[in-house]
Amino acid sequence: NPVSAGGVLVMGYWRATSETVPAKSAVLTGAQLNEITVIDAIQNIQNGAFDITVNGTLASVAGLDFRTVSTLTEVAALIDAALINATVSYVGNQLVVKSTTTGVASTITFASTAAGTYVGNSLGLASGSGAVTVQGVASVVLTAETQLDAITALKSLVNIKGATFIDPGVDADRLASA
Repeated sequence: NPVSAGGVLVMGYWRATSETVPAKSAVLTGAQLNEITVIDAIQNIQNGAFDITVNGTLASVAGLDFRTVSTLTEVAALIDAALINATVSYVGNQLVVKSTTTGVASTITFASTAAGTYVGNSLGLASGSGAVTVQGVASVVLTAETQLDAITALKSLVNIKGATFIDPGVDADRLASA
């Protein structure tokens, strides 16, 4: 047992057939928020604003009236209605801004100051607030690999001493891996 002997159990993935990974959208995932704290901080703001660039186009989100909101889901809906080229949702205590396009042209920035009462920091969407941006990526076709290719790739990352496969390989793979 490698774990009881001070080793580790490593699980890998063997891609027996080609696989297409779909294109992805750019996403700004906000910092973890405490709903009560944030609502208390913004509930008196009637002209909330921030700038954000989505897919290369600057969007000035302004005139956000937070006086009647009581949840961050309502805050997300308010921003979503004001923002073009992206959707806004509240997931897992974070505001998530996602471009409506996919691929390498799908880009997004952190919230930045704008005319009005800047709310980017309060909403955890500004640089340095704990927010993270991930830019869009194009679709990729991952080619099939042999079991030997899979073991070689895994061995280059982790010093494994042995391996097994759940799916039976073909005889050529078994001979090459021996």
